[in-house]
Amino acid sequence: LGDSEPGEEYRRFVVDAATLYLTEQPDPATDDLWAGEYGTVIFNLLAAHRISHESRYLDRAIALADEAIRIFWAKDRPLPRASSKTDYYDVVTGTDTLILALLAVHEQITTTDPRIEISDLTR
Repeated sequence: LGDSEPGEEYRRFVVDAATLYLTEQPDPATDDLWAGEYGTVIFNLLAAHRISHESRYLDRAIALADEAIRIFWAKDRPLPRASSKTDYYDVVTGTDTLILALLAVHEQITTTDPRIEISDLTR
């Protein structure tokens, strides 16, 4: 959409959505959280950071990435759990979205030219 008015509206929507995620905190103890939900929110925060250049969006993406690793990975397993309430891997819950989002966070903080595109991999 480039620099068009619809493009500006879309970017404003992305930043507004990410702003909500700055304070919303999921509760893995009571909610059945899917890995892909974390991945999608992390991507939204990264997009807001890339649009606005405000560090608060990147900081929150990093915090949620750390939380997702704690919630979805067991030390003895290479793949994330499907959800906060399961003990098995399942791609249907968006584990691939989370993994790509974690790579995007790593790339964002370790390079000056991130190349992983913002995605939600929704089927």
